[in-house]
Amino acid sequence: MEKNNGGMKLLVAFLILLYVISPVDAMPGPIDDVIVVLMGFAMNRKQIGGD
Repeated sequence: MEKNNGGMKLLVAFLILLYVISPVDAMPGPIDDVIVVLMGFAMNRKQIGGD
């Protein structure tokens, strides 16, 4: 059975964009923005489940 993760990928991309452009940061500087973007790419590429 195929899984359609298009909606989830779009949601993750939107949340990453929202975090990067928001004035609220976990750490000063661009370091946390880069970390969030890299984690988002990793989440979108990882396939969950073995079926």
